[in-house]
Amino acid sequence: MPAVAEPTGDIDVSVLVPTFNAEPFVRECLWSIRTQSHELLEIIVVDDCSVDGTYEIVQEIAAGDERFRIQRNDRNLGNMGNFAQCLELASAPLVKFVCSDDTLAPQAVERMTTVMTSCPGVSLVTSSRIRVDEHGQPLADQYPRLPDAVLDGIEAGNLVLTLLRNWIGEPTTVMFRRDCLALEGLYDLGRRRPERNLDVVWWLKIILDRQLATIAEPLSTFRIHDAQISQQPDLLPDLVLSWYEIISGAEELGYLAGPETMLRALAGFVNLVQIHLPRMPAAAHPRVTGVLSEVEQRIRTLVAA
Repeated sequence: MPAVAEPTGDIDVSVLVPTFNAEPFVRECLWSIRTQSHELLEIIVVDDCSVDGTYEIVQEIAAGDERFRIQRNDRNLGNMGNFAQCLELASAPLVKFVCSDDTLAPQAVERMTTVMTSCPGVSLVTSSRIRVDEHGQPLADQYPRLPDAVLDGIEAGNLVLTLLRNWIGEPTTVMFRRDCLALEGLYDLGRRRPERNLDVVWWLKIILDRQLATIAEPLSTFRIHDAQISQQPDLLPDLVLSWYEIISGAEELGYLAGPETMLRALAGFVNLVQIHLPRMPAAAHPRVTGVLSEVEQRIRTLVAA
């Protein structure tokens, strides 16, 4: 594994790029980072043993730019392991992940850093973002535009949990304070460890008892393509069932206080399962219906209380 050089100069943002077989997209991704208006940053790229031309493109784009720190793993760590490796290498107080198939607007880091430095109670800032296809063309079904606002963390988290939708955004969409996310138990939420939707796990931990800021201007693109993990049909049961693990773990941390809020979250989960169950592999149905029965019993208990 090549040694990662120490950062040079004063930096306030670590931009982290986990890569794996991203040859079609990584060049555009890295150029969007290299050309940011905010320059006091380090750009850490950790390649997870790509077998296409990803690593060579990373070296090409990084040439001559001392802000880049590049590592190639000795063995494939997988998506979760590589994200953790990136975070472990970060040295700045603010962290900005950029997935290797996404891009940033030229002023994204500057806009987000300004919010974080001017609002010390804010632990995470997100923005509107644009969904694009594999060719970078905007898709018809765009996310709703976020407002310019500062929200209470518990209220923002409860909104995620009752809607069962990660409106806060994917890793590329946010910036957060490094000291608000511990490496130990990185993917745990309370006593739970969900299989999927792990960015939601992070956001709920980061904004707990703090504030979240939103920026209306779209500052990133989120690319939709067939190679994404979230697009694999066999993972649909885990993607859906992880929401129950997230609800349960978040409750332990202090979210969803009060029976009415919890009932909305649980009822939303039941509805989510019913919508997606016909698309799930038949082999997963017993596991899914078993969890559904447990949730329905919790609902009956709450209603009767």
